Amino acid sequence: MSLISEERSFEEKIAQPGEIRFGKLTPPAEPVRPELDRVLEETYLRMRSLFFREILLGYPGGLSDLSLADTISLEVIHALDGPTVNEFAQFMGISAPNAVYKINRLVEKGVLEKKRSEEDRREYHLVPTSKYFQYQEVSKDFLASFSERIRERFTPSDCDRLEEVLKILRDELLSEFPAAMDR
Repeated sequence: MSLISEERSFEEKIAQPGEIRFGKLTPPAEPVRPELDRVLEETYLRMRSLFFREILLGYPGGLSDLSLADTISLEVIHALDGPTVNEFAQFMGISAPNAVYKINRLVEKGVLEKKRSEEDRREYHLVPTSKYFQYQEVSKDFLASFSERIRERFTPSDCDRLEEVLKILRDELLSEFPAAMDR
């Protein structure tokens, strides 16, 4: 069966096997694919390890004083695309006071700023600074190199297919990522 099935609706794709959703019984699950699980896990582990190596080696542009917790907080804030303090706290599963403490440390280090919300002047949105984006250039360089290696290794149609699969992973299978990403 193809990874992308145009015959099934989105609701059918996300329903659990045997679950009745929107008046339809979902088809039984396909056999477990341990090789897919293993390859996915190894790929994720390698990419995450490369990211952590960058953290431990220190950042360009004077970001070496960031701890692992600081870095994770910054990455989450960047991924959430300007969350409020409460959105950040909820996503991280921490209390608002703990989130405020982490945010204030990042503001003091010059890698994060709080911008007053245009809609609700009582709220602030968290925005990484240009100092943080200097670090991001290293990650972008790595991803650009990785993308280039993919384009060299695979045919254009394989690359198009990979792009389709990655979009499904991002948009549908990682749906538990907060709605803040959709702003």
